[in-house]
Amino acid sequence: LKALAATSGASTISFIVKPDCEDIETWCSNRMHDKYIESFVQQVTERLRHLVSSLAVLSKPRNDERSLAKTENDIHVAFADAQLPKNWLSRAEIDRKLKAWTEESKCAYVHIRGNEATGKTAIICQLHALLAKKRCYVITRFVNSSLTEAKL
Repeated sequence: LKALAATSGASTISFIVKPDCEDIETWCSNRMHDKYIESFVQQVTERLRHLVSSLAVLSKPRNDERSLAKTENDIHVAFADAQLPKNWLSRAEIDRKLKAWTEESKCAYVHIRGNEATGKTAIICQLHALLAKKRCYVITRFVNSSLTEAKL
């Protein structure tokens, strides 16, 4: 942080001393001088706090967001893998739609809604597995998965 502050161009903090009266000796010997020094120290401290906090924000690692996104994706993929049915129970209409999505579309957003315990998660997981086998880029998210919807 010290090196960053020294090279940031913000290493110089300027304050101009402005005594309240023109006679410096009188001003230095009374309480106004003490109040001025206290005020000056407070201003410098605030400026340094601001400088340090602004540099601390800049010095954050740039890959923070990327690693966070990767971790989030890994969690959703692990959930999809764990929820994938061991035995897929064929349903003609659903299987036809899955086949169409995997063979005919180059890009698609799939949002499945339905009542609880109707197989939404199983369908999303099956579709995720089919697309992953075809070496497609797949982003799967489970939104309120214990309630009523999932997204792919």
